[in-house]
Amino acid sequence: MNLSRQDLRAVRMPLLMLAAVLVTGTAAIYFTRQDMQAAQAQLEQSRNALSQAQQRLTQSGDEENLIKQNLPEYRQWQQRGFIGTEQRIDWLDAIRTIGDKLHLPGVIYSIEAQQRVTTGPEIGSDRLQLYRSLMKLRLPLLHEEDLTRFLDELAAQKVGLFSVDECTIGRGDGAVASLLAECTLSWYTIGPVKAGAIP
Repeated sequence: MNLSRQDLRAVRMPLLMLAAVLVTGTAAIYFTRQDMQAAQAQLEQSRNALSQAQQRLTQSGDEENLIKQNLPEYRQWQQRGFIGTEQRIDWLDAIRTIGDKLHLPGVIYSIEAQQRVTTGPEIGSDRLQLYRSLMKLRLPLLHEEDLTRFLDELAAQKVGLFSVDECTIGRGDGAVASLLAECTLSWYTIGPVKAGAIP
């Protein structure tokens, strides 16, 4: 089939229009696909943001429940002087009161500088630290049982958390007391990390 120039002129315009439509359609498909990919990426980001927000909400709810669950026990330890600043005055008042109650004449005590406890279980926060203060006690005793009574009374006062590191009992001077106990106690507190605390 032979096409004349006149025929070519007649189909030239429709061919140009067809080419324009094809180019426009291809461009539309390309840009539509680009828009869809961008929309999908945006949707994925929104989903991730929503998922993170839901996780934070769940976590904050869990933390709130944990705080509510442990708050009474936390307050008890705080009232007992274990959480917060050490309560040396309360310790000494308790020792004097117990000494008077048990008729132990001349209880002598000394407390060393507070130290950081660097061994043992982790507390779980870099903002909190376990501290210990060593107390030396010299207790004139009338009977051996006085030492046990004294330590039991001290624990019952609930003025702090302590452990008995060591105790030795020897002869007293005889005039005031027949026995003399020498004990080392560790008083523990949890509080904020202090830059100047002795390690």
